Amino acid sequence: EQQVSKLIFQALTESSPDKKGGRRPTSLQNIENIAAGPGFTTDEVKRVIDKFRGDTNSFIMPPDATKLYSGLYLDISHESLTRNWAELKDWMKEEADRAAIYRQLNEARIRNEKEPGIWIRGILLKELEKWRDSKEYDGEWAKRYQRLNEQQDPQETYAQIYEANMAYLDFCIK
Repeated sequence: EQQVSKLIFQALTESSPDKKGGRRPTSLQNIENIAAGPGFTTDEVKRVIDKFRGDTNSFIMPPDATKLYSGLYLDISHESLTRNWAELKDWMKEEADRAAIYRQLNEARIRNEKEPGIWIRGILLKELEKWRDSKEYDGEWAKRYQRLNEQQDPQETYAQIYEANMAYLDFCIK
């Protein structure tokens, strides 16, 4: 349950420039989609969310009186959690680090498309290979860190960007 908790709170929070962190309200459906990547079930996700919505642990809103459904947006109950819960701070830092690595991959791929022959090497390549091999991150996770312009169809384009990034990474590794 610790890994599911980590995933949920990483989805519901984000690092801010002041390092305090902040809220990222997220639909239950989005959290379930992200959790499916590393193999967690919808029931596991809901069970853990409910543990954090009870009378004694109201870390996730809305309270447990509200039935969970896929379109329901969840949020942390108070931003002070991001400042005062040491483990959550660690989870947020890990998420921010992984997001930064993924963004570097995306930027390198774009540069390579404009100027072929620009490959990722060295420490960044090793970090990206470790990130890829962890199987914790997939296209659903990556959507949070990809920017689209208004003409792009989000559902199709997110997947295309992620697949292009993974193909570029595979090519750099070989």
